[in-house]
Amino acid sequence: MLDQFQAGEHLTLALNDEYAPAAAFLGTETIDADPPHVTYVYNPTMDFPADGTAAGHAYWVYDVALRDSSPAAPLGKVDVRSRGYGVGDPVPGATQHGAGALTGGQIPAIPYTSQSKAWGLRAASRRATR
Repeated sequence: MLDQFQAGEHLTLALNDEYAPAAAFLGTETIDADPPHVTYVYNPTMDFPADGTAAGHAYWVYDVALRDSSPAAPLGKVDVRSRGYGVGDPVPGATQHGAGALTGGQIPAIPYTSQSKAWGLRAASRRATR
């Protein structure tokens, strides 16, 4: 889900201090910590070795590096699938569009537009060591 707030600047939501809808959205859902399909965009400017953090990994994909890191804003995309899980990708539903207003907090109402997508079940596939 993506909510794009129309009013204010980057501190408006912090000043409003109303996070109940975001907390409800996150709820008690869990993520798939070991997905069979990983798509990841690596941005080496998000590596901070002095702080002990690096952005070159996602789930079971490690040591991501760029072929060419010379551009001013270097980015690299990885799209990999493990056939060892025996499942395919879930079927995507149509993108839903909406709008609303965040109420509560210090600001009476903050309008937003939204996009969301539901996903169907994963299709079974033949397991392979690929």
